[in-house]
Amino acid sequence: MSPNRRRMRFCSGFIRDYFYKPQGIPLSNLEVNDLNADELEAMRLCDLEDKEQEAAANQMKISRQTLQRALYSGRKKAVKALVNGEAIAIHFPEYISQSPTPSQGMGCGRGFGRRFRGGR
Repeated sequence: MSPNRRRMRFCSGFIRDYFYKPQGIPLSNLEVNDLNADELEAMRLCDLEDKEQEAAANQMKISRQTLQRALYSGRKKAVKALVNGEAIAIHFPEYISQSPTPSQGMGCGRGFGRRFRGGR
């Protein structure tokens, strides 16, 4: 049985595909940790904006369990890179698309929803 396909998610407010690395070391000499935009969005909401996990999950339109998995994975990758002096690459996989109207406060969410089809 094949795993369920990931639903499309939208994230706004991020620059597409960029790197953080230790100063003075060429990127070609570093191990790179891939951080997905949804992991970064989860960390931003919970750690930077001090939102409760339930509120952050509601804003991202995902379950609290999914938010917890994204937080755990993102924090582990970020701490590993900081402790070991590795680079962090922030990516938007195919299941994440940047919102066409970030000023509407869409945040991260699943699916195209009615807002993109002209409904409601």
